[in-house]
Amino acid sequence: MAAPRVCVFPSARELGPALSSFVLAEAARAVSQRGRFAVAVSGGSLVSLLAAELPEAAAREPEHPGANWSRWVLGFCDERLVPFESPDSTCGLYRLFPGDNLPVFDLLILGIGPDGHTCSLFPDHPLLQEQSKIVAPISDSPKPPPKRITMTLPLLNAARCALFVVTGEGKAAVLKVRSCF
Repeated sequence: MAAPRVCVFPSARELGPALSSFVLAEAARAVSQRGRFAVAVSGGSLVSLLAAELPEAAAREPEHPGANWSRWVLGFCDERLVPFESPDSTCGLYRLFPGDNLPVFDLLILGIGPDGHTCSLFPDHPLLQEQSKIVAPISDSPKPPPKRITMTLPLLNAARCALFVVTGEGKAAVLKVRSCF
C-alpha cells in the first residue's frame, strides 16, 4: 500500500486541473489492467469541480487512454433521501454499481465535512461499526437531511485507491494539515 500523500493547492483553479489529471491517469491504469474504470464520487462541490474540469482535460487530450468514457462505471458514495429533482440529490448524476458481490472500485473520490464525516459516515455514529452491509441507510444524520444512503467501511476499504478532496479553511482543523514537503 502506498504511503498517503497530502497536496495543498491555493485555490480550486489550481486543484481542478491536477485532480482531473490524477483521475485520467487512474482511469488509464485501470482500463489497461482490467478493461474498465470503476469510480465513485461523493456529492457536493466535488461533482461541480469534476464536471467543470474533467471534460476540459479530456478535450485537451482526446486520445488519452483514460478519456474513453465507455470504459467508465460511475457510482456515488452516498445519497441524501430527497426527491430526485432536488439539487441536493446526486442520483441523477450517478448510477449504482451493478452486481451482488462486493464491488471493488478503482478510485473513490471523497470529501470530508467540517465535522470529519465522509460519505454519510459521521464521527462516533454506530454505522461506523457496520461490517456486513456494503451500503446502508442512515435515518438520523447529524447533518440535514437526516435520511441518507451511504457506502460503509467494508466497501470503502476495498477500493484500490481513495482520494480525499477537501477545500476550505473551515476543514483544516479537522484534518490538522501540516506541510509534508
